[in-house]
Amino acid sequence: MLLRARAAEHLLWATPVASERVPNGDRIAHNLTDAALEAFDAFCVARARCVTATTEPPWCERDQLLNDAFFAYQQRHPIDLRAVGDAFSAATAAFATYANRPIVAPTCWASVHANASYHPLHTHARASVSGVFFASVPKDAGGLVLMDPRGGFLPPFQRTVKLAPSVGELHLFPSWLPHLVEPTRGAEPRVSVSCNRPGDWAELADVNIQLA
Repeated sequence: MLLRARAAEHLLWATPVASERVPNGDRIAHNLTDAALEAFDAFCVARARCVTATTEPPWCERDQLLNDAFFAYQQRHPIDLRAVGDAFSAATAAFATYANRPIVAPTCWASVHANASYHPLHTHARASVSGVFFASVPKDAGGLVLMDPRGGFLPPFQRTVKLAPSVGELHLFPSWLPHLVEPTRGAEPRVSVSCNRPGDWAELADVNIQLA
């Protein structure tokens, strides 16, 4: 495609996705794996007591997926995820400048998947940028699958992209992008930390490239 010298190319409906190795990612991953699994074990004990609780907390709801319940548990019993939150903030600082938005603290939470646990297709409301950091990756760990945001009714809008998890790696994408987590079949846990930058989907609705 030929463009005039000072034209601006608009990539309508483009989807920016970034992947990076976090500095000291292996050390951060090791520490977070221990903290997340300790919290997950405590959560499982608390969830087992739900049937005898007089006032059931939100993680006792039986119609929710296990990691949705674990998310609710972390709201009252938070894990120290600042190392990932700091890496996420550093990686998204350029976005804040591009969108003319202030740098704000992200919301982060841990997930533990094993024994065929998965997370179905979803997006993140009231957020602009989402990311996931991988702390523990067994050989059968489920991948992060990104869906074509334009819809699946007519080809070629049916594509999926699978990002294989790797310890110490951070993936970033718009919060409006539909995505899912494949099942982790074995008993060894897949541990990850997800983060959302509070905001609005419109903040990352297009990508503009200024051509000199």
